[in-house]
Amino acid sequence: MLSIQAYGIFKDAKNLKNAQLYVDYAMQANAQIGMPKELHYGPTNARVFDQLSAELKVNLPGSPENMTRSFIQDVNWWSDNRAKVNAVWSKWILT
Repeated sequence: MLSIQAYGIFKDAKNLKNAQLYVDYAMQANAQIGMPKELHYGPTNARVFDQLSAELKVNLPGSPENMTRSFIQDVNWWSDNRAKVNAVWSKWILT
């Protein structure tokens, strides 16, 4: 299951220009290359996958190989059902 995350900048940010420059930098492949090596998070820039070893890519979310059997998390469903899932999970894990 893949979850979508995003950067956001407050509309009244005191340093809007630098915030926009940071987001622009953070989306570049050269800025994301280290993350999958250290945290095993999939990068948001698909060009990063071209620079990673096959051994590393095989377990990364969002890798071309894993995308064929992945799905995007339904945030609306989780919002509507989180309490029920938590109750069922807690009961199961504690027994």
